[in-house]
Amino acid sequence: MKKYLKLSCLGCSGLIVILLVIGVIVSMFEDEDDSIGGSVPTASRETPKVSQDARPSETPRPRPTQTPAPAPLIYEFQGSGDSVKGPFTLVPGLVSVVASHSGKRNFIVKMVGPSSTEVSINEIGTYSGARAHAVASNNIVGLSPGSHRLQVKADGRWTATVKQSFPTAGKPPPITHQGSGDNVVSWLLLREGQFVFSASHTGQRNFIVELVNSSGEPNFFLVNEIGNYQGSQIIQVESSTFGFNPVPGLYALVVKADGRWDFTLEP
Repeated sequence: MKKYLKLSCLGCSGLIVILLVIGVIVSMFEDEDDSIGGSVPTASRETPKVSQDARPSETPRPRPTQTPAPAPLIYEFQGSGDSVKGPFTLVPGLVSVVASHSGKRNFIVKMVGPSSTEVSINEIGTYSGARAHAVASNNIVGLSPGSHRLQVKADGRWTATVKQSFPTAGKPPPITHQGSGDNVVSWLLLREGQFVFSASHTGQRNFIVELVNSSGEPNFFLVNEIGNYQGSQIIQVESSTFGFNPVPGLYALVVKADGRWDFTLEP
């Protein structure tokens, strides 16, 4: 009987040892999986937290874009003696001519088109200055849009730059400017209302001041005198004038003179 019990206890001990060994082996295999292949992480069941400060981004508003002004039209010519240059194209607006001459006799510059001709410069001897003219299809006198040529009469070397620019802004009164000889002052912004124009001239020949709209509408003579001059006048700017007064807009002041001059334009 005792012998049987000993064998039974030995059997139990052996069984326990075998179970322990199996457990160690299984544990070793699990450790190998973790270190080589890596365990596959399980998806988190927690609900992601959203910050209360987070707000949906606002849809960006498009910024208004300004339409750029058209590029200026510039034609440059030079020569010696009598010459014909071109053709070049004029469009509605204002055209200026900046010229120089190194001769001693007549220096005459004309812009000649199929239906319009304008004498820009008519001087004797050396010259340096600028002139400007309105260009419009409905002008009774002056230049019309289309193809033109430059006809030059000279006895020396000369240069001429024909330019058309298309302004989008100008300087409002009060404005003060001074200069000498032929010149073009641009751009002036005239709104509806009354303005006082004052000018003076110390030359001996023509002193002419014209107000020319950038759109090419007919010009307005502010001064047309000979020799020294000093005076003032009212300029009435209004929308519906039927051509009797300037309309609101951008203007150039075109001066023809042989001496020093100045002007002021005040509200």
